[in-house]
Amino acid sequence: MKIDTPALITYFAAALLCVLFGCLGMNDWVIFPKAVVVPSIFYYYYVNNNYTISFDKAIIFLLAFTGDVYSMMEYETSFLVSFGCFMLIYLMILPQVAKDFMTNKFRKGDALPILIVLVFITYLLITMLRLDFKNEQRFFQLFLIYGIILAVMGKLAILNYIAKGSRKTISCVLMWTCFLLSDIFYVLYHFYVAFWMFEIIYVSAQLLSYFFMARYFLRRDQLINS
Repeated sequence: MKIDTPALITYFAAALLCVLFGCLGMNDWVIFPKAVVVPSIFYYYYVNNNYTISFDKAIIFLLAFTGDVYSMMEYETSFLVSFGCFMLIYLMILPQVAKDFMTNKFRKGDALPILIVLVFITYLLITMLRLDFKNEQRFFQLFLIYGIILAVMGKLAILNYIAKGSRKTISCVLMWTCFLLSDIFYVLYHFYVAFWMFEIIYVSAQLLSYFFMARYFLRRDQLINS
């Protein structure tokens, strides 16, 4: 058994329990396995990165844990704390994706896929911002900033994959896709329609995003250190 196997087993088991408890309506129990998800994936990354971690990545994992736990609490400030944590995570990951983008070399045939990506993500952002979120206009500016950060990250991540498909770029795209699905369905569930399937989707996508985030960090670190 590889040394990182217990961490992965713990991570996937905890994530599965979160989704299972959510499906069964046992929301009071979700916080227990959810509190295990980020520490287990952090250990997986830490072990595979030769027991080293940079300060910025340590902060990202800490913010993910804090945002995850606060999202389950019913304090008045829970939403803003969780929202702030994940916005900071995106702001810290964005420069890394941008650095990857600076080394890209595109081909002439990439023009059409690039145009489709840029138009689609921009259209998706505008569509989400135009929804009537139960008169929660006080959060519109926050949603706008948050959405722009996520949209820019997505465009860069997909363009990186178009320029050079690799394990690093596909991990980044999958990480961003999970971020996107999690955030869209979180907003739809809490501010639009409280449909139970929306909750299952955003919880599942959020939990899965940590795995791809760790994989992206590992692939990127390996290329930098090689």
